[in-house]
Amino acid sequence: MSKKPNSIYSDPQPESLNNPNTQLPMSLKSAIYLMVMASIMGGAIIAANLTAIKIWDLFALIRNFLTWLYDIQPAFMQNLPSGNRLTSLISKLDPLSLAVDGGIIVFPITYILGDLLSEIYGKRIANIVANCNFALGLGFCAILWIVSLLPNYANADNSTFVAISSMVSRIFIASLISFWLSQRANNHLFAALRKQEKSSYQHRGFAFRAFFSSVAAHFVDSFIFETIAFIGRIPLGEFISQAIFAYFAGIALETILLPITKRLANSLSEKLESQT
Repeated sequence: MSKKPNSIYSDPQPESLNNPNTQLPMSLKSAIYLMVMASIMGGAIIAANLTAIKIWDLFALIRNFLTWLYDIQPAFMQNLPSGNRLTSLISKLDPLSLAVDGGIIVFPITYILGDLLSEIYGKRIANIVANCNFALGLGFCAILWIVSLLPNYANADNSTFVAISSMVSRIFIASLISFWLSQRANNHLFAALRKQEKSSYQHRGFAFRAFFSSVAAHFVDSFIFETIAFIGRIPLGEFISQAIFAYFAGIALETILLPITKRLANSLSEKLESQT
């Protein structure tokens, strides 16, 4: 009995999917799934780029959380064996601060979608989606810039538009460029790991490919974003600590979500393969 190909296409070889001359027959359901994932990625990119403009303090968040615990259950917290240690920890955190961009909350979604696209549709389609969303972000910047050049109408209150257009800053551009380059790096390494598995007959599975491709892609993302957005604007020591935190925090968030990503990949693959 022949084994069903692990692909939505008639040709299971990933090399053919990367050939621009290859015809890609696609069912209606697989096309709908592709459009949905591409749309979600586009929305996540815009959201991540806009939220990246918000710079928040990690240590202030920890201090506020610990203080909140004491406020709601002061007696309980003080009676804990570690209660005095927590009080000391709060006081020690007072002089500390670490700048983190708000996009760190949303950006892992783009890596999850990139892994799903690479697994189900192949490197070529995943790169096309990344390129289109990068172009979408550039178009968003261009439209805001063009509209900002238009003369104001007398007595019109354009303060809302000014607030929105001001978001297209150095951080926004850095976030957009780092997304595009890191996504292409992620897709390339994901496809290379899958090819290596097939040639060596070592079937490590989707989770292995998704994790290690993201480890490399997050390095590209953190290095490019932190360099473009903050180099020369903050002290070198703070820049290094922020870049290291952004890298490991991104990997940690994606690792936590990896079981869900794996389940989605298996579920989508099974539904689409049932049509072939």
